[in-house]
Amino acid sequence: MDADSYPLVVLPPEQGSLLSVSPVVVVGPEGSLPDLPVVLLWLWRRFCKLSVLFFALCLVCRSLRRQIVELRQQANYWKAQHERAVQREAQAKEKIELLEGELRELKRRVYGRKSETSSTTQPANPNQNNDNQPRRKRGQQPGGRGHGRRNHEHLPTTDEICDLPDTQKSCCQCGEPLEAIPGTADGDILEIDVRAHRRRYHRKRYRCRCGCANQPILVTAPPPDKLIPKNNIGLSVWAFILQHKFQFFQPLHRTLAELRGHGLSLPAGTITDGLQRLVPLFEPLYAGLVEHNRVQEHWHCDETRWLVFEKRADKAGFAWMLWVFAAKKSIVFVLDPTRSHDVPEKHFGKDAEGIANVDRYSAYKAMAQVKAGQITLAFCWAHVRRDFLAILTGWSELNDWAWSRINRCVLRSKRCGNAAKPSWLSPRFVCRNARRSPVCKSTGPA
Repeated sequence: MDADSYPLVVLPPEQGSLLSVSPVVVVGPEGSLPDLPVVLLWLWRRFCKLSVLFFALCLVCRSLRRQIVELRQQANYWKAQHERAVQREAQAKEKIELLEGELRELKRRVYGRKSETSSTTQPANPNQNNDNQPRRKRGQQPGGRGHGRRNHEHLPTTDEICDLPDTQKSCCQCGEPLEAIPGTADGDILEIDVRAHRRRYHRKRYRCRCGCANQPILVTAPPPDKLIPKNNIGLSVWAFILQHKFQFFQPLHRTLAELRGHGLSLPAGTITDGLQRLVPLFEPLYAGLVEHNRVQEHWHCDETRWLVFEKRADKAGFAWMLWVFAAKKSIVFVLDPTRSHDVPEKHFGKDAEGIANVDRYSAYKAMAQVKAGQITLAFCWAHVRRDFLAILTGWSELNDWAWSRINRCVLRSKRCGNAAKPSWLSPRFVCRNARRSPVCKSTGPA
């Protein structure tokens, strides 16, 4: 609609109806022309009526123009409201899709399989028919390369002679004795002999016969060395308990049950008290491990939640943090009440330089060694891969894109040498096994 044109509208009822104009022309008698004053009067009346109509029309036009302006303003207002509603609807749909994707990912974490291998996480191709394909059998495959028999030459050998009974050393028909020939048919059987025994020591005593002053009358030989004074548990038993608890991650009550199976019954309180008394003996070893760990150039760091049932005035609850710093030749555990950057910063010291493989926890980025450029953080590819797995689960339309990024992460991880890394060096493996029976040292405030 142009600015100078207006649509036709109906007059409101309060304006009244239009006045009718009579086409009658007043003329004089016998066809003579009317008087000039009469004509002027008639024209003046008609002019007044037309003036009234004109001014009424102007008022109506002004009112209509005002209504048009108001209607245009309302139209622009509702148009803007419609655009905002469309924008809000688009944002709501996008947010709903995001929440639905997060919900699918959370359901997968709670109810799905925990393995992250390609066979368990990659969705099946709906266009491929796998009904006719035979399933792969478990175990060693036909034609595959075997591992061969294991070599046990390092074990000590106990010779055992196997001979025939006397009744079978002669011919069963004539009774002629059989002749022994040189050489034997040899074979090996693996055995293990674990037995508990008492180690009774006898201390010899001597008496002084010279009668010299300031000399003891009776001299007794010293007893064998003991790990804990006034304790009858020998070194082999303590080594057995420590090995089963900290190397094999076996609970103490199972170790004591195993010893009872060998005929040795030990009270749990005595062993628990003994383990606490052994802690000072390991403190110099722990300090040496910490110093050796600090001078390394490559660490794998991680932290996990750890419950310590000790009431502290500066801490609410019992949730502590168990930190692990795994290097090539040493692994150090640090038990601390906090999860702040002060823990790894204090462990590494001021002179540490190297590369630390970590997750994306912000505490590692806040370390003074990292800000100074002494330690370079290398983020874990497994965590990066999990981001793409979350996209793979939450948004099926991005499957191809997510899998291409996952394969790229795997290739980069192999190039970095993580594929050849031993499993015991994985911080998750270390923390998971340490959760059963940790050997750790608290560096936090007492």
